[in-house]
Amino acid sequence: MALSKMAFSPSDGLRDTTTYPSKPASGADAREQIQGRLDEIKKYLNDNLTAEVDLIKTGLDADIANHETRITTIENNVPQSIESGHFPTAADDDKAVSSIWTIPSDYGATLTNLLGNDGEGKDLTAWTPSGTVTVENSEYFNMINGAYIYQDNVQQSVGKYYFIRADFEIKSYTSGIIGIQITDSGGWDNEVYSNFLSATTSGFISVGCKTSGRNLARLFLGDRTGSGTAEYNFKKIQQIEIPETEYNTLSVDQLLAKYPYVNNTVYWGGRSWICTSNATGAAVWKEISFV
Repeated sequence: MALSKMAFSPSDGLRDTTTYPSKPASGADAREQIQGRLDEIKKYLNDNLTAEVDLIKTGLDADIANHETRITTIENNVPQSIESGHFPTAADDDKAVSSIWTIPSDYGATLTNLLGNDGEGKDLTAWTPSGTVTVENSEYFNMINGAYIYQDNVQQSVGKYYFIRADFEIKSYTSGIIGIQITDSGGWDNEVYSNFLSATTSGFISVGCKTSGRNLARLFLGDRTGSGTAEYNFKKIQQIEIPETEYNTLSVDQLLAKYPYVNNTVYWGGRSWICTSNATGAAVWKEISFV
């Protein structure tokens, strides 16, 4: 709303010689000419302008109240960050808000794959293979019938904590136990391992395991039996250091969700979620990655 413009009546005010002769007929006429114009100004300030300002203020107050309500809605419905261990679930669907997203507290941090680019699946140079192992399409390690690969002297430290992940698929399967395993370097003692699968998969899936650090480690991928009958592929192999709190409180699935595969070191911001309302007003959660 725009403020109205003040106008004299007549529009030229005292300059209108028809209404106001060049010489007032009396002192009273002179005072009336001057006071009349001042009264017009007074009336505009006290009546018109004040009323219009009050209307504008009422509109602004309504806008402020509306924004305060929307801010309260945002504060009540923004999902917790991944750092607090909260993952959107079906129980969150009653939080119907629009276009809300959070930047996690670790945005701008770095994430380092301690295997460098050895886990890409493009080069076997850093690995010791056993059985039939090849690089396929410069994309993944292909293994057949009990084959496996391992790498000794994998970087770890006592008192620290690590998460190992990989993507793999089982293309055909008759027998064998296939997955990831961590042991002491140079042997098979003190093993920690991922879920081992014994069936074909529909494309690549992600598996992982977490371990407390040792001086040096052996990282194994393939058929644990060494004598199965199957064909399987591995790629995107990664070892990262994680905080002790995450080692103790986050499951493997939660760590897989939080930490994507990276090559060497990248700037990383963790993961967050956006919540939007669908056609029925229910909340729909979508993941945002800051890699």
